[in-house]
Amino acid sequence: MMIHGLGLSQKSWTNLIVALGDRYRIITYDQRGHGASTQSSDYSWSSFVGDLEALISELALADYAMVGHSLGAGVALDVASRTTECRAVTMIDGAFPVEMPPPDTSQIDQLQHNPLYPILRSVDRVRNRGLSMSLVDALSVAEEYRVQCAQWEQAICTLACPAQYLLAIEQTPGPDGQAAQAARNATAERAVGSNPLVQVHWIDAGHGMARTHPREVA
Repeated sequence: MMIHGLGLSQKSWTNLIVALGDRYRIITYDQRGHGASTQSSDYSWSSFVGDLEALISELALADYAMVGHSLGAGVALDVASRTTECRAVTMIDGAFPVEMPPPDTSQIDQLQHNPLYPILRSVDRVRNRGLSMSLVDALSVAEEYRVQCAQWEQAICTLACPAQYLLAIEQTPGPDGQAAQAARNATAERAVGSNPLVQVHWIDAGHGMARTHPREVA
């Protein structure tokens, strides 16, 4: 089961699925407010977690593994810590059990007032990728994701299945790049120290490694 990140869609897994070949039965989906999924009146953290739990139940999955990227990593970790059916979970550059800097909102107003924004948004919707929620809602989701750090630290401690973090070596562009890299370093130390079932692997790539470096991730 693959769970994509904020602002992306299930199509973000295409390169990694090709790299994995036919070794696994792979299931992907568009999280609420993303890709081909419709808009929602509820973008709470519990709603994203509940969607994944409902999908697993609907498909009657057992003995499965989960791979999540960024926001999806947090959703995967949350669900994995609540069940005994998950056999392994991989968090790709997300679900850091340490405090992260607030999201940079400096370009939100500029983008919303760009006359081309509605056109670009429509193109993304036709292609079934990107956001179907508003930028304001996306910002709210990003903030709620950010404050889950204490919950993820507890989730790591209670995991009963093997888990791994794939962390980016390349620093995230922007003013928060150094803080994000410090969070990765702290995650590597804290996760391994919290649960012997957790491993950490550093990938010589950026945050979008599943798309840009699929062979290394696979």
